[in-house]
Amino acid sequence: MARPRVYAIPASPPCLCVEAALRLKGVDHDVTVLPPVFHVVHQRLRFGTLTVPVLTLPGGDVVRGSRAICARIEAEWPAAPSLYPASNADAVREAERWGDEDLQPYGRRMLWWALRRRPAAAFSYVEEAKLAVPLPGPVAKRLGPVLTPVGQWRNKGTDDAVRQDFATLPSALAQVEAFMDAGTIGGEQPNAADLQILAVLRALMTIEDVARVIEARPRVAELARRVYPSWPGAVPAGVAPGDWLPA
Repeated sequence: MARPRVYAIPASPPCLCVEAALRLKGVDHDVTVLPPVFHVVHQRLRFGTLTVPVLTLPGGDVVRGSRAICARIEAEWPAAPSLYPASNADAVREAERWGDEDLQPYGRRMLWWALRRRPAAAFSYVEEAKLAVPLPGPVAKRLGPVLTPVGQWRNKGTDDAVRQDFATLPSALAQVEAFMDAGTIGGEQPNAADLQILAVLRALMTIEDVARVIEARPRVAELARRVYPSWPGAVPAGVAPGDWLPA
């Protein structure tokens, strides 16, 4: 019998957010993991989009984007636990929107920028992935220096943009703490906003220079690790100039 299927790329916060939502709901599903950058061609030809995630449902419906997918998951499988608890559904949706529209660009820009400077680290993000088109390790390692400039360009990870990201990340983390203080995220049971926001932060924590900034907010770092205990990939310290790091 057909099952829901997620089309994803390795280590992508929106993709792992959607997979976490399906697991939280106890929904049996399949995942097709596409090679990063190459996924653009597949997605364009099959779904008319350049991005992931995409969810296909047994009835033939196709849902694009993590927020739309989480909303559809809730509609298809409304039994508890809810991704949008009735007690604060509007606040959760607004925090989820902020995580997608305001926080997510940090993850895209900073990660591809870091990998452009440490292309050897790119393999660590795909090493354990079960790619739909397997890439032998030696091939994948050689592709790092070729693909990281493309990823950086597509995600606008310029030096100026990422330097600004380092400068404003503490303010973004303060907003995450505000969501925690309001009870919007950080409850006993993760909701859609938890999954969206903390996926981005968990990905950023794989860049050691960025992790130092996040670890300065211990509650935020601990919550990210609680919801996502592990995350693929690692970029060692020293990729960012010292004067870019907040005091």
